Amino acid sequence: MWRQLLLLWVCVVPFMRLRLALYRGLFGFKIARTAKIRMLSFLDTRELVMKDHAEIRGFGNVFMSMARVELDEYARIGAPRVGLNLFRGRANKGVPTQATLRLGKCAVIELFHYFDVCADVVIGNNVVVGGIRSVFFTHTLFKDQYEPIELKDDIYVGSNCSFQMGVTVAERCVVGLGSVVVKSIDKPGAFVAGVPARVAKEDMGFDMRAAMKLRRRPYWDGTSVVLPS
Repeated sequence: MWRQLLLLWVCVVPFMRLRLALYRGLFGFKIARTAKIRMLSFLDTRELVMKDHAEIRGFGNVFMSMARVELDEYARIGAPRVGLNLFRGRANKGVPTQATLRLGKCAVIELFHYFDVCADVVIGNNVVVGGIRSVFFTHTLFKDQYEPIELKDDIYVGSNCSFQMGVTVAERCVVGLGSVVVKSIDKPGAFVAGVPARVAKEDMGFDMRAAMKLRRRPYWDGTSVVLPS
């Protein structure tokens, strides 16, 4: 309880440098000097790793009972002015394995999304969880079972998508608005849509690099980060 109260106090400290210094000093968070955490995001996680230029943006991002959160270079959670994403783990509930939320290089989670992180949730390089109200579930009510979710590289997820525990989505896929993914998608570059989600088109021809350039976002090309010009 005292730790949560202290985290709540730190998240309203108005000066970012002081706020980040408190996160490092009081909680042992590993936050790069170029990383940023905006005010009013509650970070109840045992471990936090943020690499160069990673950001937790907007306000209202809430991390509850998380074991570990990792943001690679230029990864971002939240939109510029608002976040309101909810991440719930089971770090304090006696789950035998401690789960990690991991964002790859240049990955983006926009706003109003929900992540149940009882098992690992891995968001690959250049993945955009776009729009609003997508949900990721790593457990169910009826089984004492926890299975990870993984999105490979260069994936775009539209609004109102749902992901069931244990699924993996292959690289370069587009997950269409309102899709419910209950089985893994193993065809790279596919357009995925429907309830339940299926491959609607095998070769979508989606170019994440061009999309990131249009959004003026950095892109990981496999060797280095390409910054927007």
